[in-house]
Amino acid sequence: IMTTFNNFAALERQIMRDITSAANRARDRIEMELLSNVNNYYDGSFPQRYQRTGTLLTSPDSTPVQVRGKSLEFSVYMDDRISYSTGTFSGAQVIDATEKGTAGTIGNHGYFQRTEDKVESILNSELASL
Repeated sequence: IMTTFNNFAALERQIMRDITSAANRARDRIEMELLSNVNNYYDGSFPQRYQRTGTLLTSPDSTPVQVRGKSLEFSVYMDDRISYSTGTFSGAQVIDATEKGTAGTIGNHGYFQRTEDKVESILNSELASL
């Protein structure tokens, strides 16, 4: 079905609605990718220097898609306000160490970088579906 627009403003509003919908789908997919990559950090190994709590799995988060004029923005990130009942590291320190493989952490490091590497293809996929 072909939609007809009476003026450019109506066309522009529809385009923004479509792009906002694609951005919401992309945000959801990117957040799921991050959650999956964080989940895969836990590779079945058992560290000797610290006790695993699984708290890192609660850190992936995102902001709602916000429309600002003719631009859209959202964030998918690791919430560093998480706290641990074991050890002395803050949430930010744990995220940094588990991402980079420092401080004796054991697992599939680089989960955030793997997610970042997929962002462009996810965005392109959602925008191409318009």
